[in-house]
This record gives sequence, structure tokens and C-alpha cells, in this order.
Amino acid sequence: MLNYLSCQKVNEVQKVFLVHGEIKRQTVWKQHLTEAGYSNIEIPAKGQSFEV
Repeated sequence: MLNYLSCQKVNEVQKVFLVHGEIKRQTVWKQHLTEAGYSNIEIPAKGQSFEV
């Protein structure tokens, strides 16, 4: 995921949704992304929806 996002400017990525894997793993990925400078990272609950 970091490789994929590396071609994007960190400050231009508006939101990241972590929707695959177990919650424990998603939480670890959220921390990695935060440390890499990404913000506004969501781990949606099942059935939760967002306006885009």
C-alpha cells in the first residue's frame, strides 16, 4: 500500500479507507500510514457509509 501511495503527494490524498483484513491489522496499517505523513484515515464499521 505504501508503494502504491508513494506516487501521490501526501498532502493531496484526502482520505484513505482501510476496508480489508482484520481490525488489528488495519489498526497497524493506520499507524504506518500516519507515520508516513498521511492523515484522515478511516477504518469503517461494517455497513458504515461515507459521502465522497
